Amino acid sequence: MIEINLLGTTKTKSKIKSYGTKGDKGNLLTLIMIAIVVIEVIVLALYTLHLNNKVDILTQKRNSLRNVEREVRVIKAKLKQVQLMTTTIKNLEKGRGIAYRNLKNIADVMPNGLWLVKVDKKGKTIRIEGKSFTTEAVAQYMTNLGNLKDVSKVNFDSRGLVRLSSNRGGDVYRFYITVFLKD
Repeated sequence: MIEINLLGTTKTKSKIKSYGTKGDKGNLLTLIMIAIVVIEVIVLALYTLHLNNKVDILTQKRNSLRNVEREVRVIKAKLKQVQLMTTTIKNLEKGRGIAYRNLKNIADVMPNGLWLVKVDKKGKTIRIEGKSFTTEAVAQYMTNLGNLKDVSKVNFDSRGLVRLSSNRGGDVYRFYITVFLKD
């Protein structure tokens, strides 16, 4: 029998090289170095992404703190305004308290049969205009005013005491008193 090989075969040497031989050590080191560089690049890329996220978070926090700082400045400005208003109100109340006390004292020491028509205060001087049915009530009123702790002196002003009318039952007098307050 005759065998015919139509495909034709030739012997080929195997081109697969093993890296365990002495000549291929340089190729192995190169491959290891490339692997190390690739790993380092990947680690650095991941670390950069991580740092970028942290930078973004810190930027947001910084912007938030800037907004809080602006709000604090606004609140401090409003607080100063409130303190100024409070001081002003206290000063007004203090002044009003003195005026109120003076008017209350003037009204509290009025005897019966006497009424006030006008009260005017300028500085430390109070001018009182009123009417009475008796001169005794006016005299008592002037004495009572003189006994007040804030009053230094009580006088009739230049118009003094004037009889307005005389009726069957009694007289009506108009009086003008000047009260000087203590300093």
